[in-house]
This record gives sequence, C-alpha cells and structure tokens, in this order.
Amino acid sequence: MHHEMQDFRKPNNNQPPKWTEWQPVRPWAYLINILSFLFIFPFLFGLVFTPFGLLMNCILIDYILYWGAMKRGEY
Repeated sequence: MHHEMQDFRKPNNNQPPKWTEWQPVRPWAYLINILSFLFIFPFLFGLVFTPFGLLMNCILIDYILYWGAMKRGEY
C-alpha cells in the first residue's frame, strides 16, 4: 500500500550551531572569561591592548570559548 503524505515535522538532527549563531549556555561565566582575558590578565602583566588588538583578541577568545563549548557539547 502506498500512502502519499507530507511530513511537516522539523528534522531533529541536533547539529551544533555555527560560530556566528552560537549563544553561550552560561552567559555570566562567558562574560567573566572574556573580561578576565581582555582586561584582568593583561593588567596583571602590565599590558594594555590597543583598540585593534582588543578587537582581534575578543574574536580569538570568543572562538576559543565556542570551540570548548562544542567539545563539551554545551549547545
């Protein structure tokens, strides 16, 4: 017997989000990590980032935190 029908259910493939679509599961821990890596740790070593260096490091740290969250399955 051949039944013709359309399946309107959304596929449940549970793929991890892209880096640009990712939102952290624990936003306060994410914010503390970003602030500590951009301001607190450099201050302890007597360093200050330029605006361009701050932007590049923010992107780099964000990607590293994204990669770690994908490894742990936090999405």
